[in-house]
Amino acid sequence: DGTLVALMRDNGPPPFRLLQSESRDNGTTWSAVQDSEIFNPGSGAEVIALANGHWVLVGNDTEVGRHRLTVQISEDEGRTWRWRRALEDDPPGPTAGRYHYPSMIQARDGSLHVTYSHHRPPAEKGGEPAKTIRHARFDEAWVQAGWRNRYGHPAPEVLARYAERNIVVRDSPHCGAMDWHSDAPSGGGCERARAMHYWS
Repeated sequence: DGTLVALMRDNGPPPFRLLQSESRDNGTTWSAVQDSEIFNPGSGAEVIALANGHWVLVGNDTEVGRHRLTVQISEDEGRTWRWRRALEDDPPGPTAGRYHYPSMIQARDGSLHVTYSHHRPPAEKGGEPAKTIRHARFDEAWVQAGWRNRYGHPAPEVLARYAERNIVVRDSPHCGAMDWHSDAPSGGGCERARAMHYWS
């Protein structure tokens, strides 16, 4: 409807959320800043509008720490964030990495590109912190099919029919990438099990 929406980090007292303000006169005046429902520990976040009208938000969806960096998708201009998937997700604690200051664009082919600071603790590199910029490329479907998604596929009724026919189900949201060979059809490797960090 032409409303402008601003999301802002907040380093003040709890609750730890992104702050939100709206303008209905093309930025001349803005509403009072309020806490949104989006978790954020006071770190940088970025949101963009996609070609199809969906909004994509990347940031730390935690109240404390930057050990988790997620991508979220809204199909109703930020009123709700139906889908979410983690780019990085470490258990909180002294061995957790810090993933922050994301920047995001949508390419002409529709793919999404995110760059962010990737800091690992000293223990992994002989006492020296490993700091770099990481680049991730993915599309909306990857987020919507994510491990912690709210999309609801496959439906329970479908899974029940498979079980009745003794069909084994292996799904990418839980496995990340999989490998399968026709000479061993009952097998199939799960990349999440082999490289847990990269398929959070």
